[in-house]
This record gives sequence, structure tokens and C-alpha cells, in this order.
Amino acid sequence: MKAKNIILFCAALLLLPSLYLYFMYDIRIADPVRGTTVRHCKHVAVAYQNFSEIYTNVTGIATEQGTDLDDTSRQILLALMGKHPDANPYGTAFMETPHTPTNQPTGYFGDAWGNQYLVRVDDDGDGKIEMGDRTVKARIIVWSRGPNEENDWARKDDITYKQ
Repeated sequence: MKAKNIILFCAALLLLPSLYLYFMYDIRIADPVRGTTVRHCKHVAVAYQNFSEIYTNVTGIATEQGTDLDDTSRQILLALMGKHPDANPYGTAFMETPHTPTNQPTGYFGDAWGNQYLVRVDDDGDGKIEMGDRTVKARIIVWSRGPNEENDWARKDDITYKQ
């Protein structure tokens, strides 16, 4: 009986690091494009969190109910970059300005597939965001259209980060 316990104990010792790596290892790192996309989404979300601690009134940006999602996202990104005088009157940059291709407007922040990141924020403070045909509990959702380059409202192959 003692031998069996010793074997189980040794197996557990060998298994624990594997379990740790399995649960703690960020699988996205194995796919550099996906990992970079997730990091970009998180970067925007953290910048918005810092922005919203200083500027509570996001004037000039229709965030949660905006009909033109690309333009609304670009306006939010401009505010985070310090280039939206209505929403960010002091021009404080909360995120680095990404390189904008010459054929894109200022405030464009593209994913690996050349599409702008999409952003929805909870501007009425109820902790919910309308996402197409559903409501999501979050303060901000940042997503990429993913490899199929279609807006699936943070579903299917879209790469999403929410806070």
C-alpha cells in the first residue's frame, strides 16, 4: 500500500507542473498573429479604462448606440490617442499612436488582416453593451474581425477582449 501511495505522490509531483503550464500558459502565444491581436485589444481596453478615470463625459462620441461602428471606433481611438479635442480637450495620449497607412484616416488602428479594431463601450453606466442581437456584460469590448474579415459581433472567428 505504501508503494502505491509513493507512486501516486510522485506522479502528482510530475503532473503538477504540467497542470500549471496547461492552465497558466497563454495558448495565444503559440499563434503570434492571434497573440498580437489580443494584446492590441487589451491595450485599447486598458487605455480606455485610464481615459474614463479622467474624462467621465465622452462628448462628441456616440459609443454604445453608434450606427457606423468603424467611425465610432475610430473616434474612440482618436480620443485615446489624444487627437479628439471634444472628448479629450487636453490632448492627453492614453495609448501610443499606431502607424497609420497612408490610405487610411487618422485614428485608424488596423489588425493583422488590415481591418480596423472595433470598439464598443458602456456609455450609460449600466454595465451592459448591445452587441448586434445580444447584450454583453462589460464596460468595454474591443475586437478584431478576424481572418474572415467580417464583423461577427465578437463571435465566431473574431478575436475579442472585454473588460
